[in-house]
Amino acid sequence: MVGHLVPITWLDLYLIECQFSFLFILYFSKHKEL
Repeated sequence: MVGHLVPITWLDLYLIECQFSFLFILYFSKHKEL
């Protein structure tokens, strides 16, 4: 059970990190234009 939850947790963290990176780049480029 634990071994099955670990990969899902890492996948969630990876997706969240990618999402934050994308939002940060979007926000930075938008702020740079202003």
